[in-house]
Amino acid sequence: MADAVLFDVAGARRAAAGGPLDAAPRSLLPDLTAQYRLTGTWGYLQLSGILRWLGYDTPNAPTQTTGSAMGWGLHASSTVSLVPGKLKLLAAVVGGQGISYYMNDATPDLAFGGSTTDPKAQAVPMLGATAYLDVYWSKLFSSAIGYSFVRMWNTSLQGPDAFKSGQYGSVNFLVAPVRNLLAGPEFLFGERINEGGAWGTDTRLQISVKYSFSSLDFWKPN
Repeated sequence: MADAVLFDVAGARRAAAGGPLDAAPRSLLPDLTAQYRLTGTWGYLQLSGILRWLGYDTPNAPTQTTGSAMGWGLHASSTVSLVPGKLKLLAAVVGGQGISYYMNDATPDLAFGGSTTDPKAQAVPMLGATAYLDVYWSKLFSSAIGYSFVRMWNTSLQGPDAFKSGQYGSVNFLVAPVRNLLAGPEFLFGERINEGGAWGTDTRLQISVKYSFSSLDFWKPN
């Protein structure tokens, strides 16, 4: 059972943003999920959905308050072989409310909306997508090139430093001299924008080495 992420600010600022002090996640029901997958020689298409009960209480506050909202999400993903053995597309899109728990960057699932005199717990809407191309130059060399983004529609009482949107892109060039060894450089770019308009970017160049241990393929040529 997954707890909802409530806020990305400290308790004192929760009150300033219109919500109750010391709000904590309160999960009473497990997430309900469903999935359908279609496969073929071309690749696969997968559709899935989720329903979530998101709640909070204030166990350490002098006056106890509770609230809840329903979260939901729809997800579609696919891998398509554009050129067999040479070029493959991997793409996915997800949208809903109160599902940022399942994302790497976006927060929170539950936040306060309405007015400061009558705050209401709301599942935060979001939309995300990613698309990558796997390029196999030869048996030895390959690359992954892609882009992803996530967008939150913040509630009226979230602070100016709340996460609003982000984007990410990367490209690499990898070599696989033996079956279980993969290594090479990768360039990454990222950007974050907050609800109040503050934003920043970051770039990174890294070299990664991955070896998958298996006695069946030890030092077997590619």
